[in-house]
Amino acid sequence: MFSATGDAWQLPVRIGPRYGLAAVNDPVHALVMMFGGRTSGALPYPAETWILGQRGFEQDPRPSPTGRQNYALAWDPLRAQALMFGGGKEVPFTIGNETWIWTLAGGWIQATGSTAPPPRMNAAMAFDGEHVVLFGGQRLNSSLGDLEDTWVWDGATWTAVTGTHPAARRGAAMAYDPQHAQAVLFGGSIDNAPVDDTWTFSGSAWTQVNLASSRPFARAFATLTWQPARRKLLLAGGEASVDASEWDGTAWHTVPAQGAPDHLTHHAAFASIDGSGVMLYGNDVSVIDREFYELRWDGPRGSESCATGADDDGDGLVACDDGDCWAICTPLCPPATSCDPTTPSCGDGTCEPRRETTATCPADCP
Repeated sequence: MFSATGDAWQLPVRIGPRYGLAAVNDPVHALVMMFGGRTSGALPYPAETWILGQRGFEQDPRPSPTGRQNYALAWDPLRAQALMFGGGKEVPFTIGNETWIWTLAGGWIQATGSTAPPPRMNAAMAFDGEHVVLFGGQRLNSSLGDLEDTWVWDGATWTAVTGTHPAARRGAAMAYDPQHAQAVLFGGSIDNAPVDDTWTFSGSAWTQVNLASSRPFARAFATLTWQPARRKLLLAGGEASVDASEWDGTAWHTVPAQGAPDHLTHHAAFASIDGSGVMLYGNDVSVIDREFYELRWDGPRGSESCATGADDDGDGLVACDDGDCWAICTPLCPPATSCDPTTPSCGDGTCEPRRETTATCPADCP
């Protein structure tokens, strides 16, 4: 992985072909959890959980759910856990409605309850400021049409939400915007045709955002990812799409990046570990690929690497003394936010091996 001046997509280390998978940022430990997906046509689907930290990718050796593709995955910051729902399983191909919870300390635990949303895959799911919200998706029998129901998860139970909602669809992109305390949904496929509408969900109701212009091209199976340093959502990939756009809470803006990935779909997306950008992994267009891209926003002096303890950006500050390294040093306190002194951070006396090193935080990791 290298640094460049100007906005640019860059291709770092590859880890193997995969599609139909998802990933979430765990800001408590400054790492990324990625699960499952499908390899190049071979069965069974890999029931693998991978953790990306400062040391690179490490496979979690603990038991994982059975392999699946095109499931819904979201991070729940209130409970500091990842939530996974549904997805398509292998031969005989079925679509499930299992709910699984993942934490770094406990690994995967299947949640049980008397009520659960109907089985589906290619649904949209994200935190909304109060709960995790699940919308739409694809039935096993496509002749029945796609789903248009909304469910919220409060940490223990699923509850159906009625009222105004987006039209039934599959493959919509959705993510949480903490700046405006709401989930944002874009696009998807309605009756096998991509759409370009934008919706928000906060607490209990959907609201369609009326945009006269400046909206991204219609697409399905894209990703929407929160960028803490820029305080915006990034829409990337999708069928028949080679561009990217940012959502600032009221409008979409095209990202004038160089070398944008070509037609990525059914891929995973997550914020970079060092907070410098967004990473995309996997692809399913005509051939399952192992593409791995990062979009970084570099200034004229380049980007601080943080993990090495070197002054790469030339500002006279290194490691946790440099505010650019917040993602490693104060992961729960992005720029322009107040910091809870009890949250994990450099200087708390605990060495977090996936996040901190002797170079970045000698006080915790002597």
